[in-house]
Amino acid sequence: MPRKHSTHACAGCAMAKRRCISMPSETKCVRCQNHKEICTFKPQKKRGPKPKRVESPSVEETFSFNLNYKFLPDEAPISFEFQYELN
Repeated sequence: MPRKHSTHACAGCAMAKRRCISMPSETKCVRCQNHKEICTFKPQKKRGPKPKRVESPSVEETFSFNLNYKFLPDEAPISFEFQYELN
């Protein structure tokens, strides 16, 4: 019977960096049968272009405020300049 090379190696052949050869009628590859190992395959990674990212809103759009806003006397803007008076 002809041997078949799989497109991806099983976990055991990949760790040993060997070609994974499987027989069509067998569930294990030749190397795993000879070494009496469990022949398992890792899930394949998705191939192809990555999906496009959704543009996040800019800082100006997220924190929109008017730089020309005039505060009323009872509104206190946040300031880091503190003036302390000692009595």
